Amino acid sequence: SDSAEAQALSAALMESQSKLDGVMQNLLSQAILSQKGRSEVNYHYSQIPNAMTNPPKDFEIVIKRQGEGPEAVIDPRNTQIVMSMETEKFGKMVVSMIVKDNKVYVIFVFAEKDYGEQGRGLIAKDFGEFQQKLADKNFLITGYQVKVDPAMCNIRPYLIPMLPHLEALLRKIDIEA
Repeated sequence: SDSAEAQALSAALMESQSKLDGVMQNLLSQAILSQKGRSEVNYHYSQIPNAMTNPPKDFEIVIKRQGEGPEAVIDPRNTQIVMSMETEKFGKMVVSMIVKDNKVYVIFVFAEKDYGEQGRGLIAKDFGEFQQKLADKNFLITGYQVKVDPAMCNIRPYLIPMLPHLEALLRKIDIEA
């Protein structure tokens, strides 16, 4: 019914579902990170609370390492940096920066088309300033893309391909099924 009690119950259930979804995403991230082959993982992953959103959401960063095992290091001149964040104006977005020597290619990914169009305009407007800030640190932006792709607006697609031998394992599971 449309009574006040029913609406309050519906709102409480929606809030609980949203919180449970956040818990599930965090558990999945932690499960990926704590796999048995952890010493072979070739990325660095961090979750940072982002208090600039209401309610606070996590800001996630993945940085690709060179090599495998515990000796793998982050080479600032040859890596990929992926940042996933929830924003107030543009919703969920991911910024992926591919670094080769002193050249940087940037990909901005938005979850929704409207946000992508707004983001494209804002990025084009402020791109010169961004380019100059990286130039001050001896990096040259060779280009950028703005995409709308809800599936890639999550950190998991970037984490999973970096796990060693995952593709072979998934094929093995598929064949055995």
